[in-house]
Amino acid sequence: MAITYAYACKAQLRGHSLNNTQEDGSNLVLRGVLSQTELDVICNQNAWQPFYCIDAMRAVMNEGLKLNNTEEHPDWRKNSAHQAMENTICNLANAFGGCMKVKSTGLPVAYDDILNSMGAIFFVAAVLAWAPGSGYYNPIIVLVAYIIVKMIIGVGNDMEDPFGHDESDLPLEKYCMTIEKQINAIDERALGISYNLAYGPVVDKMAVVTNGESTRISADIEFGVSESTPLVNGKE
Repeated sequence: MAITYAYACKAQLRGHSLNNTQEDGSNLVLRGVLSQTELDVICNQNAWQPFYCIDAMRAVMNEGLKLNNTEEHPDWRKNSAHQAMENTICNLANAFGGCMKVKSTGLPVAYDDILNSMGAIFFVAAVLAWAPGSGYYNPIIVLVAYIIVKMIIGVGNDMEDPFGHDESDLPLEKYCMTIEKQINAIDERALGISYNLAYGPVVDKMAVVTNGESTRISADIEFGVSESTPLVNGKE
């Protein structure tokens, strides 16, 4: 869902729906990131589509903390995990909200009119003022100055909406691909590592002790863990 959130933000910032032909909704379905039912629900709601992904991530977190295999952990650990994830979700929502403010604010309509009027007055006056000193070079100097100013104004107009497809806009596609690549790397790393990350690859120096349904790993003397260690005995 985090991958879908990135692509939903890109589509929303460009004023499109996730199932638009210019967006990646159908590709997400083909890659198995999103189901067609979820895509239809996301696109049929009236709210901003990235907020569906935020609600889904929050629901997954809440359901994960309700599972039976987490009952062995104290409530304060569950609360800490819940608070950390909630803070991350809030940061995602705030980041998207800031981008929407940039897109929605823009500049007043009269801004370009005033700037173009002032530029026209300036260059008409410049032709007359620079003529005695520059002579025949006057048209060339004024033309070069006009092109430079016009380019600066054009870049400023493009930056009013930096989420489009212009060369000066932000590369949202690359951002989404990077996020998807890094999230997939987490799954690949989890499947590719055959040892416990908490203890490292020294499996031959570890003893697995099974007691009923629970399994714990007890390190030997080299790791400085003994039966009198509070964490080993389940004491805090």
